[in-house]
Amino acid sequence: MAPGRRSHKKPLKLDCEWGPCEEDFSRMENFCQHAEGHLTPDHLEEEEEEAGERTCLWRDCGFCSVDGPEELRRHLFFHCYHTKLKQLGQQVLNAQPKIGSCSIGYQNRNTIPEIPDNFTCLWDECEQPPFENPEWFYRHVEMHSLCVDVPAGDCEFPVRCGWKDCEATAKGRPKLKEHLRSHTQEKVVACPGCGGMFASNTKFLDHMVRQMEGQRFQCSHCSKRFATERLLRDHMRTHGQSPDYRRLRIV
Repeated sequence: MAPGRRSHKKPLKLDCEWGPCEEDFSRMENFCQHAEGHLTPDHLEEEEEEAGERTCLWRDCGFCSVDGPEELRRHLFFHCYHTKLKQLGQQVLNAQPKIGSCSIGYQNRNTIPEIPDNFTCLWDECEQPPFENPEWFYRHVEMHSLCVDVPAGDCEFPVRCGWKDCEATAKGRPKLKEHLRSHTQEKVVACPGCGGMFASNTKFLDHMVRQMEGQRFQCSHCSKRFATERLLRDHMRTHGQSPDYRRLRIV
């Protein structure tokens, strides 16, 4: 069962990219449940089953599991989590209209890290079994930060971290929550262009701004900038207009 739902200021649009599937969801609970349904024998090639191999059919992924069905389940659930982070990244970019698209490489947008083991909580005296879904794991760890006693109104009350072998103290609950990411390696946002994951919105925006020097083509309608003329032409169609080569601006 999934831990308590995390709230987001804006609704999410979570697109399933397994093979030809085009379902989309607004809640992680429904999205993960749907994605899990793709891991039935009907979705796996017979030859792969006989060889003990299972291929991830998430678009632009290409991962092949040889360590059994548990590995592919962890991998698929990370795709779900990664999809949410990319949606949050897009929301960050929508609020920064002068920042264009990532130019590193769209072919890597669904490349995710290797996940060799389930996610284990090491909070003192926590008896929760390991998680195969990173979203549920991070929600669970966040619950520990919310359960720490902090005097009402004292936002900088020193709170000791309860993670195994950690003696750090954080000023208030938000800082403790932030500190716990150093143990869990949780990321909070991902680039919708290249798929890179970041521990804060600031680091993500730094990633985007560093590319702006190479984004020489600027939209004459909204001032967004792009690295190539093709990306600018694709973007201009979102304004409901065909590209006018006379109006392409090089900055």
